[in-house]
Amino acid sequence: MGSGSFGGGSGSFGAGGSGGGTGRSRAKGTDSAYDRILKLNELTDDVNANPERGRVRARISRMLRNRTRSAFLRGMLQDPMVVSAYQKLLSIEAGLRGGATLIDAVSELGGSPDGTLADLRDHICETSQSSGTDERIEQIVRRAVADLLLRTVRNSHAYCYETAIRSLGTRFTQSPLQNTADLFLGTLIAEAVRADLLRLNAAARAAIGVATHEIAVGWVDIFKERRKEGVSFREIMQSISEDYLLYLDSENE
Repeated sequence: MGSGSFGGGSGSFGAGGSGGGTGRSRAKGTDSAYDRILKLNELTDDVNANPERGRVRARISRMLRNRTRSAFLRGMLQDPMVVSAYQKLLSIEAGLRGGATLIDAVSELGGSPDGTLADLRDHICETSQSSGTDERIEQIVRRAVADLLLRTVRNSHAYCYETAIRSLGTRFTQSPLQNTADLFLGTLIAEAVRADLLRLNAAARAAIGVATHEIAVGWVDIFKERRKEGVSFREIMQSISEDYLLYLDSENE
């Protein structure tokens, strides 16, 4: 995922400019690549050593205020691939809620009921791709779609990767799709944050997953309460991007 930093390129944890310079020499107010790596290591060590949910959530909230990170996340929420993949998942849920079978809902989307949920993930992501989408964002979207579809078969990799959709029957549950907004958004945040955390242990990874989902649930609730007239759930990603600071400030309330 790029250089491994949130948003890749020249920006990473603690850096607002291009950084750079040789050795320890740097302009005032900027960090060398060495300094940035040290900060990422210190940040990872802190999360690994203190994986308590509340502490991790507070740490993530502070991370999301970083200028480079916030710019990346806001841009990602506006990205055509993110928006399209999210709306395709909403379409499946809407079809099922309206009485369609899973086979019908998948077919309506252009997918094949003879394929697996993994194949459906590929179809959703491939048909959502935009020429301007960054490779890092593409990878994050694929993970977000995969995680949500995997939940529909209770995280069974066998049913997700080996069983044809038409054969899933009662093994498939649409409940996760009813929470598409917060689950999809939570994975976007989690994957973006993890890019700046090196060598996370299992407890820290789990804590980040829980904390970022809680943040996403809170942001979805704010959208429900404050959304403007005429703005639908299909536009939630763009809406959060446009009012990013409002959502971020809610973490301090």
